[in-house]
Amino acid sequence: MLTHQSTVVATRALLTAQGGSPDDFGTTSPPVNFIAPTFTIHCVPVNVNAWSASVQLTQPAHEGDNQAFHLGPGLHSTNLMFWNGSLTNFVAGPGNRRIYVEVSQAIATDSQHAEEEHCRDILRAYDITLRAVQNAVQAAVTGGPYVAASQAGAIQAAKQAIVNGLHPRLQAVFQQASLPNGYNMALLGQGLGRLYLDICDLSQGRDAQGWHYFEPDRTGESWSVWSWTEYAGAKVLPGWAHQGVFGEVKDIRKLVRGPHFSVNTTPSNAIIVL
Repeated sequence: MLTHQSTVVATRALLTAQGGSPDDFGTTSPPVNFIAPTFTIHCVPVNVNAWSASVQLTQPAHEGDNQAFHLGPGLHSTNLMFWNGSLTNFVAGPGNRRIYVEVSQAIATDSQHAEEEHCRDILRAYDITLRAVQNAVQAAVTGGPYVAASQAGAIQAAKQAIVNGLHPRLQAVFQQASLPNGYNMALLGQGLGRLYLDICDLSQGRDAQGWHYFEPDRTGESWSVWSWTEYAGAKVLPGWAHQGVFGEVKDIRKLVRGPHFSVNTTPSNAIIVL
């Protein structure tokens, strides 16, 4: 099933194991194991002057499965450092310090909400693609049979009953899989699956706009008790001893919202469209 909620994980390693990048604070996977609906069109003669076609749903649509995770509060590593006042990728070298970020409960909640926006986007993508097709097929099932003077005419009436009212992008997928006696179900399923994933990908526009972006505090290092312990150790102990007790010498910063951060503002129906 598609998830509606993001699950908190305690460490960077656990998030990376779930598919998160080393600098992400949450991750939502695209759907897998989804199924496009399948159906048949059965056509029989009524009499010498008429044919009757009926639609039968043979496989209901399935939304598939996915997962969402976000980092909980704590001190978490990044692959970043500050160099000459600019934020850049961490490179090991004399005086270079990897940025570790302190994630507060408030920021962890923001991250949770960000991933759950992606969850809602994917749920909507299913609603307007595979579910919409299943609803159209089911309506054609109950609306039949479709009678015409010829076999071809009856089949065409049944096909029109399915696609009428569907979005043009869905209709185009049906057209590409059309056969004289119905549809190539394998080709139709492939086309609908690709469209489903393409519409899911629109959710990444939120990230591209910076709406889900967090960054280390650029104004200065953290002054928390945690960071004081780290910095005191760095001042008192020689480098090799500090490494043994505290690990690498860290640049500890609070994680803050990016300048364009926005969650629970733009609904899925404004982002996820055909």
